[in-house]
Amino acid sequence: MPKKRQPMWDLEPYETEISVICRDFDRFCDYVLNHKNIVTKKTGSLNRQACFEINGLLSFHQTYEKPTRNQQAYPVIQLFAGVAVVLKLLPDVLLTSPILYAYGKLKTFSDFQA
Repeated sequence: MPKKRQPMWDLEPYETEISVICRDFDRFCDYVLNHKNIVTKKTGSLNRQACFEINGLLSFHQTYEKPTRNQQAYPVIQLFAGVAVVLKLLPDVLLTSPILYAYGKLKTFSDFQA
């Protein structure tokens, strides 16, 4: 009888955190899909009010009292926006951003395996 292969990484201790991050990503996508005009024309990133409201929905959030910060001040939102663009989940909304459009042009690991 062949030996059972051990998984490369044991993710069991992190299941709670992983599920929280996935739930937060779902909240981020839901907000972006259900709100209009949240991308700024000048920089193409999410506007301050949208970032502030999304931040309030997340489990891993920044503690800001007013919507005066740009998207770059919210690392989780910045990460989620980049992931959504790379995976082409929200192209109509987020690809209007020149910065996030560049994320969408990044090659994946599988592109380099030939």
